[in-house]
Amino acid sequence: MRKAICIRESSIFSHARFISHFYPRLQAAKPDVELVLKLFYLILTHSIGTRPILFNIQGPDSFEIINGYGNKKISDMVQFQMGRQWRRFGLFNEKLDQTPTFLGIEPPELFDKDHLMLPRTTIATVHGKKETPIGIFTYAFSTENDEGGAKKDVIPLGLDFRVKQDKYKVGVSGFFSSISSGKSTSTVSLSSGSPKGGVLPWMSEDKYNVFGGFLEATPTRTLLIQAAYWTASHKAVRDPDSVVTLYNEAGINAAQEARFFGSSATRTAADVVTKADYDVSTWYLRLGYTVPTEIGTFTPYLFLDWMENPETIQNKEYGGDNEAGFADDGKFSKPSIGVVYKPINEVAIKFDGSTHSQKFNGKTETYPEVRFDISYSFKLK
Repeated sequence: MRKAICIRESSIFSHARFISHFYPRLQAAKPDVELVLKLFYLILTHSIGTRPILFNIQGPDSFEIINGYGNKKISDMVQFQMGRQWRRFGLFNEKLDQTPTFLGIEPPELFDKDHLMLPRTTIATVHGKKETPIGIFTYAFSTENDEGGAKKDVIPLGLDFRVKQDKYKVGVSGFFSSISSGKSTSTVSLSSGSPKGGVLPWMSEDKYNVFGGFLEATPTRTLLIQAAYWTASHKAVRDPDSVVTLYNEAGINAAQEARFFGSSATRTAADVVTKADYDVSTWYLRLGYTVPTEIGTFTPYLFLDWMENPETIQNKEYGGDNEAGFADDGKFSKPSIGVVYKPINEVAIKFDGSTHSQKFNGKTETYPEVRFDISYSFKLK
């Protein structure tokens, strides 16, 4: 029997964004402006018989199917999801393209595109849910190819467990770059930008794991509290030629130079400290309070983000970032304050600002960042 394919529902999320950065460079502030316009995600939910299939398309400057998967349900507790999909990990990873639906403009630091702690997507997930006396329990196990491409001895594994009630959601998530003997490689080569996973491009190999927990609470209808902590443990090997390239071309600071070359007086490939065992850690706290009015809702919010990545550098072209990579010790904090105005539920107008703080050349440096975002969503049924 031939089964009909029909569109059940489609959603479009679109936003225009203005970001003003003031990056400090050698004790001087350098303004930098980023303008993102006409970015949208088209989410289509189809059905072949009773089996749902989802497509998530990004455009319009470059069209890309960032999600495309189907789900096979055996029971509530046993379901199989195949195809490219967002990994179930913490509070935000699955909804970062749904800009109007969450507080703030930027993602938590572990999913900042300049310094991802792990790959955001996976290709195969086993998941399920069950009603319990303390709430709805859900689980997910996921796997995919290595982030640098399929390898015989590399088997990544993601996991997520959470419990949800009316007023809270609590859980733990984890990721192992390989549960077998193989080591991972980066998604990009050196000087090709930021990686889409946790392996830095100057590593010849890396084996790491990420683990942490999260909490979301709504003690009242108007108050939202979100918090999480994540840590990643890396056992990596630096590629000597790549590190020499960083020294010659990427503008690394004195602390990074000492980390890469140790006490050696020269800067050749033979001088590189190849062993790179290090930890990346981050936490965040987010508070929002919704005030309904006759012209829509206003939600002022306060955020505090902190991250430590002692291995990264500042130069984004070579796989670094302008936050942890700017600091002597890889640590930075970022308090933010902002507001979301929603004239209707499908439209969000957001304005916020942050102050970055870190140590550079032994002194505490701060610099501001201002953002403005207009986003909207609509559904076709």
